Amino acid sequence: MTASSHYSGRSPLMSPFCSGWRKHATDGGSTRRQPAPHKGRRDRWHCTIFFHRGIVFSHRDFGTALDCVRASLATGTHRAYLYTGRGPSAQSMHIGHCIPFLLTRYLQDALGLPLVIQITDDEKHFFRDIPVSGEKASGLVVENIKDIVAFGFYPRKTFIFRNT
Repeated sequence: MTASSHYSGRSPLMSPFCSGWRKHATDGGSTRRQPAPHKGRRDRWHCTIFFHRGIVFSHRDFGTALDCVRASLATGTHRAYLYTGRGPSAQSMHIGHCIPFLLTRYLQDALGLPLVIQITDDEKHFFRDIPVSGEKASGLVVENIKDIVAFGFYPRKTFIFRNT
């Protein structure tokens, strides 16, 4: 089944599933707004393939976030940071786990922002009965953190913490 046949020939953004998100769909302009590049990192903004190909199709307040980034770069004080996380439920990550980290790495590289990564192992305990203590739990967390570090985030601008 193709996406178009599933949605009766309409765009996936017009589906009932996305109706509440339509107002947040990227308009092309906000994702292509060019923030001043981080000094020493890039000489110009290159739109990531996630925006260019429409893989990331929805956002909330991306324009406001870019304004905060501009202010941060102009004043030298951090008024913005990146945040993402992972709830370890297996020792390895699949492509669905990787896409947010790839996008976050791109944004950290392009904008030079600090990054906070939260490991939500307690959430997995409550909703999936995965232990939060013991060797198995520690092993899951350590392996997932190794996978996250392998994306190449800047160590001096990255803070990873575990809920438990």
